[in-house]
Amino acid sequence: MEKWRTEKLEKIKNIELIMGQSPPSSSFNENSEGLPFLQGNADFGSIYPTISKYTTNPIKIALEDDILLSVRAPVGDINLAPFKLCIGRGLAAIRIKENSNIFYFYWFQKIKNILENLGIGSTFKAITKNELKRLAIPIPPLSEQQKIAEILGTVDEAIQRVDEVIEKTKRLKQGLMKELLTKGIGHKEFKDSEIGRIPKKWEATKAEEVFCLEYGEGLVRSDRDNGKFPVFGSNGIVGYHSKYLIKGPGIIVGRKGTIGAVTWSEEDFWPIDTAYYINLKYKDINLKWLYYKLISLNLPKLNMATGVPGLNREIVHLLKFAIPLKEEQQEIVDILTTFDSKIETEKKRKERLERIKKELMEELLTGKKRVKI
Repeated sequence: MEKWRTEKLEKIKNIELIMGQSPPSSSFNENSEGLPFLQGNADFGSIYPTISKYTTNPIKIALEDDILLSVRAPVGDINLAPFKLCIGRGLAAIRIKENSNIFYFYWFQKIKNILENLGIGSTFKAITKNELKRLAIPIPPLSEQQKIAEILGTVDEAIQRVDEVIEKTKRLKQGLMKELLTKGIGHKEFKDSEIGRIPKKWEATKAEEVFCLEYGEGLVRSDRDNGKFPVFGSNGIVGYHSKYLIKGPGIIVGRKGTIGAVTWSEEDFWPIDTAYYINLKYKDINLKWLYYKLISLNLPKLNMATGVPGLNREIVHLLKFAIPLKEEQQEIVDILTTFDSKIETEKKRKERLERIKKELMEELLTGKKRVKI
């Protein structure tokens, strides 16, 4: 088989490097006037970016299928240009003329860590044109480039299908949550209450009569490195500790930073001081039902802080909602956990596919494993 060769990017005539340059802000609009404009990677997707801004005075242009590379913090993110567009100083366009742009799209994905390490600046990393020009680029035979791109594209398509299933399941669950947590299951009779129409057998109450938000307890970072018990911050697990503070299962609510995020822990856990945990006061409450109910209350909207976002527990305690009988709470939980299980299964499938893709990229994009044409 024909051997791969390697050249510095600046010496490859069939690859052009275009560094972005921001047009004047006075030319920006959201009315589709002029060319689509991307300043950096903020609107990047898994393959293609979304467009929210346009410019009537474009300076540096990327063409359809150019590789878009983020060159300012964060360095190394990759997308493809879906059409002709203007690129700002946070991006570079890499134009592949007589090679496979998809092969190099994946190759640049693979070297993201290298690109990040090339980035200069202690607080705001950026990669320069000269550094990019000195990159050693592999040049396999074109037919092999195309085959490798086809293989990796097939895996990406499978990942995209899984993503679509996950998003569809989330939307269905969201719609069901709204219905089940306000109207319940199979009710024919309703009554007026201080919070609106509710099933006749439900009771409206204040949150403070059902639970109390308790403060978590801080842990130094070194104490979050080892152990078997999850440590929860404002938006999920931030480490593991050798001891637990709260017996699981339990509910954690973001207090500072990512406020109002509601997280479930099946295990014993340690909530740190950026989070609250739920202490139940009402015996006829299914804790998992309360978890879903808290999500539906949209707690992030209760931010009252002017600086760092913060959730005031006294405001949460004054919220009012309706409670079904415990048997119906369990029925609602059974339905919603079925959707959670489906989402979790699909996430694990996606993780497996991503591992396969990573292994294939390591073998195919380096020439360690050659493909037969």
